[in-house]
Amino acid sequence: MGFAGVSLWKMGIVLLLVLVFFGGKRLRGMGADVGAAIKGFRQSLAEEVEPPSLHDEAGSERQTRS
Repeated sequence: MGFAGVSLWKMGIVLLLVLVFFGGKRLRGMGADVGAAIKGFRQSLAEEVEPPSLHDEAGSERQTRS
């Protein structure tokens, strides 16, 4: 018994068809693109986000002029 009622043979046939349809080179490229996207997403989550300041430079200049 396989995943969600799909046998190992059926999964193998589907993978073989995908390989024939797309080709090995394109699948490697798609895998590399997905990996780079995941890496970029993780890096963006790891970076600290600076909270927006309450006063911008233009606002502070207006307050000092008043």
